[in-house]
Amino acid sequence: MFDHVVLTASNEGQAAAYRAELAHRGLHARSTPAATVVPDPRGRRVGSGLSTLLALESLAETWGREAEARGAPPADAASLFRDRHVCVIHAGGDSKRLPAYAAHGKIFTPLPIDAPDPRHATLFDLLLEDFSRIPLPAEGRVVIATGDVYLDLGKHPRGFDSPGIVGVAWASSPERGREARGLPR
Repeated sequence: MFDHVVLTASNEGQAAAYRAELAHRGLHARSTPAATVVPDPRGRRVGSGLSTLLALESLAETWGREAEARGAPPADAASLFRDRHVCVIHAGGDSKRLPAYAAHGKIFTPLPIDAPDPRHATLFDLLLEDFSRIPLPAEGRVVIATGDVYLDLGKHPRGFDSPGIVGVAWASSPERGREARGLPR
């Protein structure tokens, strides 16, 4: 299981909606797992790469302040992540194909599935359950994932407990990629 879950959001309004959804699930900064929402700065889309860095920076600043308050300042940023299991889920999309959920975010769109609590039948809930089945190494791991695709990684756990960087990809054809983007052949 993760120690910390971070959702990225495209702006502060979307972040507020995400915080409400997380609170509804009992997830917040002091829960287990802890949860944080990091919006793109000044409401401007910055992309997944920069969103990842901003999410990790937010955690490092929080954990660094906590360490300093305990009288044990960290040696470096990497030491703050040692032995921690973090999941960053990029969920800051505009939801153009589901405009009714644009402000709320498609990651919290209700899904027509059976769930123990129907209020928790969203892509976020499926992703968090799936990611919780991934074996993580004791020395820590940061998992960075997209919030709009369910990959069922829990059924394919190979390699996640290995040290270093682990990437996940599914083979596909260039034609399928062009079709998905609406590009001509």
